[in-house]
Amino acid sequence: MNRRYFLKSTGIGAVSLSFVGMPKFFVGALRAEEVNPRRDDGKTLVNIFMRGAVDGLNVVVPYGEENYYNFRRGIAIPKPSASGESALDLDGFFGLNPRMPNIRKLFKSKEAVFVHASGSPNGTRSHFEAQAFMESGTPGDPDTESGWLNRTMDGVAEPGKNPFKLVAITPEDPLSIRGNFPALSFDSLRELKLRAGNARGFESALSEMYSTNATLSHSMSLLDEAMRIVKRSRSHESGDTAYPPYPLAMRLREVAKLIKMNVGLKIAFVDVNGWDTHVNEGGTEGGVLPNLLKEFDESIMAFREDLGKKFEDVVVVTLSEFGRTVRENGSGGTDHGHANVMMAFGGEIKGGRVAGEWPGLGASELYQDRDLRVTTDFRTVLSEVITKHLGVSDLSPVFPGFTYRGSSLVMG
Repeated sequence: MNRRYFLKSTGIGAVSLSFVGMPKFFVGALRAEEVNPRRDDGKTLVNIFMRGAVDGLNVVVPYGEENYYNFRRGIAIPKPSASGESALDLDGFFGLNPRMPNIRKLFKSKEAVFVHASGSPNGTRSHFEAQAFMESGTPGDPDTESGWLNRTMDGVAEPGKNPFKLVAITPEDPLSIRGNFPALSFDSLRELKLRAGNARGFESALSEMYSTNATLSHSMSLLDEAMRIVKRSRSHESGDTAYPPYPLAMRLREVAKLIKMNVGLKIAFVDVNGWDTHVNEGGTEGGVLPNLLKEFDESIMAFREDLGKKFEDVVVVTLSEFGRTVRENGSGGTDHGHANVMMAFGGEIKGGRVAGEWPGLGASELYQDRDLRVTTDFRTVLSEVITKHLGVSDLSPVFPGFTYRGSSLVMG
């Protein structure tokens, strides 16, 4: 039986339900018998990938830097002001885009922190390459086939019999979660419930495909557990919290369900597209970026309100493959740049700060005479989060070739 027929006969496609790297999933499942179980402390990491390269300079605005206004005469965010739309002051130098009032509330309550001038040391301006380097956690190495989130799980939990420890709420399997640790990707729990009725056909097809595979019976128990958990998810709908009708909000709602169901979720990945603002980026009114930031702002706040007290055990961290040019272009947008801003939210965050070393926007301070320069490697921020929040002690498998020297950018 080939894989195409298998997916067709079971009614379960890669878009709605996919165990990432099926044969590797089977192998990884057996490792549960070889290690001692680790205690589940309820901590969860949520990684949001903002695909397309968000313009960090118009997200966390360096309004105290006059060169910002010299380079961006059409799309610059005005300095904080009592009248009109302007940057929401953060610390007297940086301000938040006015389309992000909810995130500013999180900043004021010390549940949000921003790391400016962060990003990859690799200078590629290719979306494909930069996303792959960041999701693999190995910038500059195109041959890495596994993702940093998958390798992180090896230091967090054993595969065991729970298929919901590492998940991606995405239409396709992202590189971030690929690897030896069993990972599950799907669009929504509701979609999985619709597919659960085909579980018997699913098992039959798998049995035919892998009839000589010794790990099949153990894998079937994982699939059974996935369907059992899905069937009881109706009792964990999102309470009174109203999520706005945006793709990111819908995906975060699914993550919140799993967290509230106490199924042992450790790492969740979601992504959101559309940040490639070459044309009509917009400043405070109209344009692509203000609308996207409004959606992002409302989605994050809905997720935080939905989780309530459980937000104390969650850290959300954002990534985007690179930033945008300091100068706006002739189409009212910005082109592919270098450094960006990373955002982190959560109850354990040492928030209320714009962290990192600001390199400046002077002519002699720009990267290749056009971009904000990277002063904080993105792996430093991620290393801090997974060591302090998830308790990973050995980072060498997660970020091979990278030396983490400790930091207090996000969690203090």
